[in-house]
Amino acid sequence: MITIIDSVGKSIDVYCDHRIGKTPGTIYLNAYPDDPGSIRVKDQAGFKKKILEPLRQSSQAIRDMVEGP
Repeated sequence: MITIIDSVGKSIDVYCDHRIGKTPGTIYLNAYPDDPGSIRVKDQAGFKKKILEPLRQSSQAIRDMVEGP
C-alpha cells in the first residue's frame, strides 16, 4: 500500500492485489480488495502511466540527490 497526498493535503491509499488466482496486479483505491469501500481502477495501464510512473521517477530523483552517485 502507498498513500498519495496532493498539494492541499487530501490523501488516497493505493493497493496492489497480490492474491494468487484472484486478480493479481490489479490496483485498488481506498481499501484492500474485497473490503467495503475499495475501488478497482478500470484503466490500469493509464493509472500506472499517469500516476505511479511519475511518482517512481520523482522518488528515484530524490534518492539520487540524497545518496549521490
